[in-house]
Amino acid sequence: MTVVRAGISYFLVTFAAAFLFGTFRQLVLVPAIGVTYAVLIEMPVILSIAYFVARWINEKFNRATTFLQRLAIGVIGFTCLMFAEAGLSSLFRGWTFDKWLGHFATPDGAISLVMFVLFAFIPVLADRPPRR
Repeated sequence: MTVVRAGISYFLVTFAAAFLFGTFRQLVLVPAIGVTYAVLIEMPVILSIAYFVARWINEKFNRATTFLQRLAIGVIGFTCLMFAEAGLSSLFRGWTFDKWLGHFATPDGAISLVMFVLFAFIPVLADRPPRR
């Protein structure tokens, strides 16, 4: 159960920060430089946030020590993220599920999909060495 709570927490904290940055991206960056460049600027910011959140989550939840535990945290976070993205795309953009899936075939959608997949693996990469 701890891994499930850790995965949900990883999603919630990272998604909250990404939601704030996404609002800035849509309101400020997209009108100025276009959607693809805006997503390219957003990507390293969000992945950096996810890395630090994953390190914090690994520590907070009694340090997930195995590769599989950390991978499970990422997969759970990724699953929550996909549900949230699909739901919010419907709510805020009026997209159907098919339109949301089709978005991943666009340049900015493909960049987002890469970011989402990397998000799933960050807890594995964010392992801290044991404290001495």
